[in-house]
Amino acid sequence: MKRGDIVVLNLGGNVGKPRPALIVQNDILNQDDNLTTTIVLPITSELLNMKVIRYKIEPSIRNGLTCSSQIMIDKIMQIEKNKVKKIVGNILKKQIDEIEARLLAILGIK
Repeated sequence: MKRGDIVVLNLGGNVGKPRPALIVQNDILNQDDNLTTTIVLPITSELLNMKVIRYKIEPSIRNGLTCSSQIMIDKIMQIEKNKVKKIVGNILKKQIDEIEARLLAILGIK
């Protein structure tokens, strides 16, 4: 599992069905077997017109998504790595850079 991968995870509890998410944690931490968590941005098919906090992504063979979706940049979360059921694809470096810029803006980091 690495930064830029789109995974399917099951958060359990009241959160509901398995959901896709984008891994945003850096690869050094993702590969550390002593660290049991990773940081993700959930993905939704409920599209909103909010470009700063939602990044639209179209389905492709590369990313493994099946419908137009948005990465919810405002919903950053830490999850247990064992909640990841499978890796379905990944996104381009250019897309990661665009998402990172929005994430920094949301967090107020210059």
